[in-house]
Amino acid sequence: MALTVHERKSGLEPDRAAKSAPMVWTWAAWEPLRFYRRHGGFHEQQEGDALWAGEWMDLVSSPATARALAEAGVSWVTTHFYKGFGLKAEKAEMEQAARLIREYHRRHIRVFAYIQYGTISLETLADDPMAADWPRRDWNGQHDGHPYEYGSQYWRAKPCVNQPGFLDYLLKAVAMAVDAGADGIWLDNVNADGCHCPRCQDEFRDFLRRTVKNPPADLGVEDLARIEIPRAERPRDPVFQRWVRFRCEETRRSLEKIRDALGRAGRKVLLAANVGLGSSQRPVLDNGNWVSNLSLLDFTYAENHLFPGWRESKIVGQHFPMAVCEAIGVRVIPGAGFGTASGLHFRPSVPRAAALRRCFAESAFFGAHALGGPWGLRPEDGGALPVLLRDEAFRRENRRLADAYRGVWPMLSESRNAAPAAIFHSFEGCIADESAFSGCEGAVAQLLLQHQIPFRYVPGDRLELLSEIRLLIMPRVLALSDDAGA
Repeated sequence: MALTVHERKSGLEPDRAAKSAPMVWTWAAWEPLRFYRRHGGFHEQQEGDALWAGEWMDLVSSPATARALAEAGVSWVTTHFYKGFGLKAEKAEMEQAARLIREYHRRHIRVFAYIQYGTISLETLADDPMAADWPRRDWNGQHDGHPYEYGSQYWRAKPCVNQPGFLDYLLKAVAMAVDAGADGIWLDNVNADGCHCPRCQDEFRDFLRRTVKNPPADLGVEDLARIEIPRAERPRDPVFQRWVRFRCEETRRSLEKIRDALGRAGRKVLLAANVGLGSSQRPVLDNGNWVSNLSLLDFTYAENHLFPGWRESKIVGQHFPMAVCEAIGVRVIPGAGFGTASGLHFRPSVPRAAALRRCFAESAFFGAHALGGPWGLRPEDGGALPVLLRDEAFRRENRRLADAYRGVWPMLSESRNAAPAAIFHSFEGCIADESAFSGCEGAVAQLLLQHQIPFRYVPGDRLELLSEIRLLIMPRVLALSDDAGA
């Protein structure tokens, strides 16, 4: 299917990641055993209270796994370093990760060290007495339930990065990962879901003073000194819309500080992050993220749980994050291989060889970095031995596809989508009504995909691309920036 039209890049600033070698990435246990034990039951197909859970974790952290991944053609992995249980409590896991990084390097595999941006656990209090003030708060001063915690995981509070000390504490984990030899930092859950603590209230008022020229005309408010963060989601409320902008700026400041810290590392350390970019999510309203924040990254991860295929008369997969990331000039690592017909995560409903082919083909087709057998190290069939270690045919097929993918990489890295039709992906449209906007945008993209019409995305802050577009589709865009309107 000719869903994109590619041409040689010219006249555009080249993205940093395109100059790197082609990446074949896979998951390599980015959570410590204590997390699975604390979670209990199933978490992404790992049974945390299984008798063999410890044996499985030892296997995936062993030289045998590094050797198997090298045989399978994997060039990058993400492995555990810091999950948010506290630097002291996770010291042993960090030391194990440092040994594992050295083992991967001996196999010519590069390593992202996983660092959890969005979790504070009880153990953190033992490290820093200020940590008691770090959890996000609702308007009643509590942090019960989503979005202040991870659903029923009441023991995982989400942090308020405006609180003094939190980001400095996180940067210690980043520095420790760099010292351990990590080739990249992999930040998880980089989101600004919203916080109503007194410090955020003050910061929000300062933000309004800086950005609102005429409060009565723009907000319908006379006195900014008394304004509060909205308590309800009302997307058409101008104060709520400013709060969304405030949260996106908060996310950007955090990424800038972490990127700047890596710039002082004395060697190139890549930055990757999961910022909630997916086709069925609301990254702006729910997470305080806009795609322009991705320009601060070398790579992003699309954790949207969509295995490429055909489901309920719809094409599903990673097209949305791949196409949007191409438009802003950052490479995406897809999160495919998650959705299944059986209801179990990470076990595709098609034979393994066909599942691998789909993952590699989708990445090559849309110009993303490749995902190699993401379920390969997950436990299967009620035992500790994962398929990557027990199935030589799986490793050979993964290697064959990885080599084929590397063969087409020069074409991918030196070309760009030049489709004459585009969907306008507007920040103002998102914050005006992201629920309806995302649904309409997804429906339009699905129609174009199914009718094999080449198209791309134009983010609202890449207006220079409009000169190349002959057909601009604006699905339920209820608001435009002044520049876009002009």
